Parts: sequence; C-alpha cells; structure tokens
Amino acid sequence: MSLYFHKNYKHKVKDANFQCPVCKKRLQTQKSLDSHVRQHEQRYMCEECGMELTRKAALKKHIKTHSGEKPYLCHICEKSFASATSRKVHLLTHSGIRPYICTICGRSFTQRPALSVHWKKKHPDVTEAPPSVSIKNIIETMTRSSTKANDV
Repeated sequence: MSLYFHKNYKHKVKDANFQCPVCKKRLQTQKSLDSHVRQHEQRYMCEECGMELTRKAALKKHIKTHSGEKPYLCHICEKSFASATSRKVHLLTHSGIRPYICTICGRSFTQRPALSVHWKKKHPDVTEAPPSVSIKNIIETMTRSSTKANDV
C-alpha cells in the first residue's frame, strides 16, 4: 500500500497545482508548498569557508571537500573525487553523453558548470538561468552498464 501511496501522491505532477515561486517545482498541496518554500529559505553555513547551502546533506558533503580526502577513483582516468556522486557525474565526460543543452543555441555539454559559463558568455542578455537537467537516470544507466562490464 505504501508504494501505491508514494507513486500516486509524490509523482503525480499533473495534479500538482501549487508551484514554488523559487524553483518552479510543482506540489500537490499548499502545506507541501509551504514546507518546500521554507527549505529554500533555510541556510546551512560551512564554518570553514562561509559557503551557504540550502540542504544539510549538501553541507555535509561540502565539508568533506575541505578534508582533501578523495577516495572515489574514476576507473577510466584515475582522477579521484570526494564523493561517489561527483565521480558518477564525472563519468559523463567519458561517456560522450552531453545532457546539458543550451535552449538558446543548442550547444551541449557534459557538465552543468560548462553550460553555465557558456550561458553567461554567449547569452549575457538572457535573464533566466539555464534550464535544469536531471541526470539521475543517465548516471544510473551508466553505473549499471559499468557494473555489468566489470562482472564479465
């Protein structure tokens, strides 16, 4: 029953009539929207560098970058990363997949920062931010493929 609830109440975007004014995410109830908007307002500050983040989990991940510890190695180029997620995102550079596409000129990139730099330099008059892209499915597919290849 909980999977049914989750699918019907968490992923039913077409019935989500409450839109976040900050990130445009759509939610199903005013209560959910209010809670979501508060998350945008809350800030977590890194005591070491002063960087502010909106999620506690993001702060924990950020703090690890100060330790210099990078135990996650790319199996292709041996570059090391502080988190498994960073390594997975890095793997896009080896895949040929370019999911970050400029909606103005069509140029594509493997990494979001490259799209952001392009956006600022080539389209300085555009006031909105580059479109967000979910690469979760791409990364999961790549991870499964690489795991299968390593098992062979």
